[in-house]
Amino acid sequence: MKLSEQLRAFESELGLRDGFIDALKHEDDWSLVVKSHALVEAALAQLLAHQLGYPEELLDFFSDLQVGGKAGKLAAVRSLNVLDPRTCRFIEVLTGIRNRLVHRISNVDFNLVAYVQAFSGERLEQEHRALDLAFLDDDPNALIDLGLSSEADPITVRQLFLSWPKGVLIASLRMVLFEIYGKLLGARATIQSRTLNSAALREELMKRLRELGRGAPEG
Repeated sequence: MKLSEQLRAFESELGLRDGFIDALKHEDDWSLVVKSHALVEAALAQLLAHQLGYPEELLDFFSDLQVGGKAGKLAAVRSLNVLDPRTCRFIEVLTGIRNRLVHRISNVDFNLVAYVQAFSGERLEQEHRALDLAFLDDDPNALIDLGLSSEADPITVRQLFLSWPKGVLIASLRMVLFEIYGKLLGARATIQSRTLNSAALREELMKRLRELGRGAPEG
């Protein structure tokens, strides 16, 4: 299944309208961060409930947990070693930005370009590595050609992050959701297999009991 198809399926499972994730590119930066975090938060609750084998019984419990903190969703994910460490770091940094925005209404005019361009040196390196799962591998100076036009010169991965953090964030978010949904589907398959095996075992035991019953001496 393609990335776009999996994300549409995940949207449906999360109770979202079709195209919600794609529509994030039209949001202002404040709304993008807040809605992206809400998406990840809901996705983590689903993932954890499935990972522990009780998707219906535990969903409300995990939904009520905050993302951060020692007893939050992200701590549980890390303890279970479910997601890639860079994915966890993305969620951690996104959560930090989201918390900063929602606790002061004056932050509604938040600008991602101004936010990332305020960093330099090691802090810029950390923010870039955390938020860019789509384009950054090891070298921030690696050239990337987005193919926007035949006349456009390639730019570095770092330049892309500094000039278009919104696009980088959305691309990275899609990768995070893709990974979470893939892990969720794997956990669901395990649950279904366990259920089928349990049913088969019960049927086999009942069969043996019936056979024993037929062979038992009459009282």
